[in-house]
Amino acid sequence: MKTIYTSILFLSLFNLGSCESNETSTAETDFPETEQAIEEELVPANMAPEFVEVLEAHGGLANWNNLAGLSFLINGFPTMDGDRTISDYHKVNLGSRYHQIEGEGYEIVSRGDTTWVTPDLQVTGVPPRLYQGASFYLMGMPFVFADEGLTVTYAGEAEFGEETVDQFNVQVPDDMGDGGNDYQLYTDPATHQLQYSTFSVNYPAVADMDLRQMVEFNEWQTVDGLIVPSVLVLYTAQGEITEGTPGSTISFERVAFSENPFEDSVFTTPEGALVDQTAYGR
Repeated sequence: MKTIYTSILFLSLFNLGSCESNETSTAETDFPETEQAIEEELVPANMAPEFVEVLEAHGGLANWNNLAGLSFLINGFPTMDGDRTISDYHKVNLGSRYHQIEGEGYEIVSRGDTTWVTPDLQVTGVPPRLYQGASFYLMGMPFVFADEGLTVTYAGEAEFGEETVDQFNVQVPDDMGDGGNDYQLYTDPATHQLQYSTFSVNYPAVADMDLRQMVEFNEWQTVDGLIVPSVLVLYTAQGEITEGTPGSTISFERVAFSENPFEDSVFTTPEGALVDQTAYGR
């Protein structure tokens, strides 16, 4: 099997939020009754009732939906050539899904279907629109799977390596975001927290590469009552992930949520920016 040293992820642009905290949490969470959560409309009708417990284990969908802005620093995101990793600072408005990234010598701004980049399209070592979506998507698990239009089903207990886990299957429509996809989520039966996610990569620019990815969540942090990723390992391979597939360690720092969105001026098109058209081939 040929291993690809890259970090390509599909995105159907999701929501997020900004208030400061960075405390790693291993504390147990008291879960509300699943039926009560559904009656209070904390989850969409197309979501398995069992997935409510997963969301509650990470702070609750209601808390997530009350937030309007998110900022974070990402470290260690690998590039396609494997020669370097990416570290940069992100601001995201959850309602509009507008996203701004500031790195050393470059800026990326995404609004709706358009992503602008300066000074050139090679600044991130992967298509900038794909990187913008992937970084936000990793930061937002598991809450991004509660987005309207997705279907989450409970597949029961499964064996993942030597572990017994609960499996959830997530279906993303073909016309949502930058490409349709199916995801598998594996959670701890005792704590209900997310442990792994696996999926194929269908982003248009790389769809013919037959890439498969797995995310292993190693550490979590509690920020304003939400338990979000702190350290994860991303595995990418052509065909399938095997025991010998090397992984890339990615960390999130300076994570902050806010009940207020960022000003529109944050997402102004950079002067002289180019448009990333790699998603237009779908």
